Amino acid sequence: MGYEAAIAIAIAGASAFVVIRKLQWNARSKGLPLPPSPKGLPIIGNAFDIPTKFEWEVYEKWGQELGSDVIYANALGFSLVVLNRRKAAVHILETKSAATSSRPFSPMVCELLGWDNIIPLAPNGDEYKNKRKLFQQHFHPNNMSLHRAGLRQSLPQLLTSVLDNPGDFRHANKMFMVGTIVKLTYGVHKKDRVEYYAKLFDDALEPPMRAAIPGSYLVDIFPWLKYVPEWFPGAGFKKEARKGKELGRRFADEPLEEALKLMHSGSGEPYFVATAHADADSAGGIDPNRLRFIRDVGASVYSAGVETTLGTLDYFYYAMSVYPEVQQRAQKELDEYLKGEGLADFHDEPHLPYITAIVRELIRWQPVVPLGVAHQSTEDLVYDGLFIPKDSIIMANQWAMSLDEEEYPEPHVFKPERYLTPEGQLDPSAPNPESIAFGFGRRFCPGSHIALSTMFITVSALLELFTFTKVEEFDPERQVKIGNTRGPTDFRCGITPRVRNARDLIQSMS
Repeated sequence: MGYEAAIAIAIAGASAFVVIRKLQWNARSKGLPLPPSPKGLPIIGNAFDIPTKFEWEVYEKWGQELGSDVIYANALGFSLVVLNRRKAAVHILETKSAATSSRPFSPMVCELLGWDNIIPLAPNGDEYKNKRKLFQQHFHPNNMSLHRAGLRQSLPQLLTSVLDNPGDFRHANKMFMVGTIVKLTYGVHKKDRVEYYAKLFDDALEPPMRAAIPGSYLVDIFPWLKYVPEWFPGAGFKKEARKGKELGRRFADEPLEEALKLMHSGSGEPYFVATAHADADSAGGIDPNRLRFIRDVGASVYSAGVETTLGTLDYFYYAMSVYPEVQQRAQKELDEYLKGEGLADFHDEPHLPYITAIVRELIRWQPVVPLGVAHQSTEDLVYDGLFIPKDSIIMANQWAMSLDEEEYPEPHVFKPERYLTPEGQLDPSAPNPESIAFGFGRRFCPGSHIALSTMFITVSALLELFTFTKVEEFDPERQVKIGNTRGPTDFRCGITPRVRNARDLIQSMS
């Protein structure tokens, strides 16, 4: 065979391959186009376009430039679909939830760091369903007594810390959230142990938070790199992963071991590990697999609940300091209803609609999980005449949805009144940001009621006891810490007691 003939055969073969792939693609897509996308480069596609900072703003800008609520990017063979409006998210992630409820597999986070054991990151399957079921059995919205009792016990410490040392309110917030969760989940309440776990949890969460930033590790683009030995040049990520995985193991195992010791010593207060262990015993005994589920659910409660609620609580202090009219109206509502005779309790919420409206506006105004947690499609989908391929990574741009001017006029203004009727009651027809902030479809956060309860009781108490004032310039959009969650960097605000009997009111709650 001559050289020319071999070249001709090769060209014909390549052409046939291209034609066959094109025919296969047309059969899958039924001739429908992909969502609009920025113009990419050959082979690598949009690899250089994928943002690594303020991604939510970039994707919103892409949507505006491309004239679409759903946008697409392809980077080295990975399909990314971003949903910039609630309508698209509801249809794709809720109506089509059977095909969009799985999670993408990140070799760094899920395998090398070992974080696919927690509920938010677990792929669809029996293990995920069993862990979620275990969580719901013990933290169901119809049984609020366990976590509400824990909040009542932890809140006085936060309030006392803010009263005694207002300049350190960020640390007080952190200890309040960590203390509440470790007590609720593991029965741990001693101050030194809470501080120990706060440090351990911060250390353990730092590696997966760093790995969650797009483009942080090449192994997520080229999974075969996970087989490269640690000593190989350029394989420093393997050493990071080994150390990070050990921290993750301690994050899950150490508080479980302490909880079991407390349980066997006869600690009388209920907490998740003890009640879940007792339920398993009464149902026929606890085996290693069931104990692993209890461990992973406990780790999920902390990893999913502390940083998100803490970020929202931190933004509360800033919001009150720059919107004094909101603060004053809330305090008027509290004073008229409570008459200075005590702090608000959970059963008071129906009588304090403006406080509830503040909580809703907090989770809308500064979204702490601006892109949610990524979903993955498990089959080809069609939305509004657009083709979404199987195995696409789908991200709900919660930041863009929360600042949608059509649903929330003047979206950058902190305005709790948007959720109220002219008579000052909650307006059931007003768009509720809870349906955005806690995710969509079968992956809707099962602990949303705990976060909302925490914010209501905490915001009520802080507003009743303190006045917040602005003392420095701060940009909440740009001065942010970014990882798995978004929160404010350090800022200062003035905090002074607004009632003479603040300490007495705190003690009455204790």
